[in-house]
Amino acid sequence: MHCKSNTMFRLLFIGSFLVVGLFTACTHLQLESITLTDFSKYPQTAAFCHFLNVQTNAFLHTQESDLLAITSFHRRDDVALCYLVKLNGYDYDVRSCYDWAEQADHEKQLSRADMKRLRVAIGELPATYATPPIERLLLVSFRQGTNWLTRSYDRMAAPEAMRKIYAIIEERFETAGPRY
Repeated sequence: MHCKSNTMFRLLFIGSFLVVGLFTACTHLQLESITLTDFSKYPQTAAFCHFLNVQTNAFLHTQESDLLAITSFHRRDDVALCYLVKLNGYDYDVRSCYDWAEQADHEKQLSRADMKRLRVAIGELPATYATPPIERLLLVSFRQGTNWLTRSYDRMAAPEAMRKIYAIIEERFETAGPRY
């Protein structure tokens, strides 16, 4: 990643690094974030870097018992539609305006049947690493064992598995529409 960090992020990163070091030393758990997309073609703004770092942070997501995270940029790099599903079925989504507001959030509990269907749909996601214009960039990360995998897609040509995922977690109105 080529993002430059502000002072606050550096402090958070250093703090996270210390916690990761202590946690890893105590438990010998290996966490790995796997992201193969080259994000250097995107504007390396604080907003883009923030959303990218939050999306791909393996330690954060595995410590928080997350199963799935989705970031869909909404028209520009400082507004994103963010989805999160935890291993226990807690489902949350929000429109996030970088450094300003979290808007129109929703939360619910997915059923066991929905979680089973969601895991199947996640398993069907193709290993593609598209780099569409930022307003169509769709980042999808998920837990696979101790790995946190991130894939990128063009929202306007998303794979069929994304239609299934959005049907389960209920896609936000901002991006819902005919494209599949």
